[in-house]
Amino acid sequence: MLSEHVQREHNFNFETTSANFVYLTSIGNIWQNAYQKTLDFIKQKKAILAFNPGTLQIVDKGRLVFDLISISEYLFVNKEEAEHLLYGVDKNLPNEETDIKKLLFGLKSLGAKNVLITDSERVLF
Repeated sequence: MLSEHVQREHNFNFETTSANFVYLTSIGNIWQNAYQKTLDFIKQKKAILAFNPGTLQIVDKGRLVFDLISISEYLFVNKEEAEHLLYGVDKNLPNEETDIKKLLFGLKSLGAKNVLITDSERVLF
């Protein structure tokens, strides 16, 4: 599990790692290198990825974030994060079951195999 919010570069490698499951989430402002190393490891070892991008990654909406989504076995986001990833900041979709389904299928269309969306106290998948 990689989760830490500190102002530093996350200098690690997977050279001696034999893990077949990685949970990746927000790790602070300097995240791109760590995310790229994780993406490379997942692809090389064919490990399972559970991905919970943070606000920085969702706002970035860069290729690296979408590459990780595309290979995620499990993607965890809240409703607002799902909307931002798929439609941008100002979409403000109504809070209806059909819109949740659109978000679920939209994120699955990006490659994530299992999508879990939280909406306040509700978890939808």
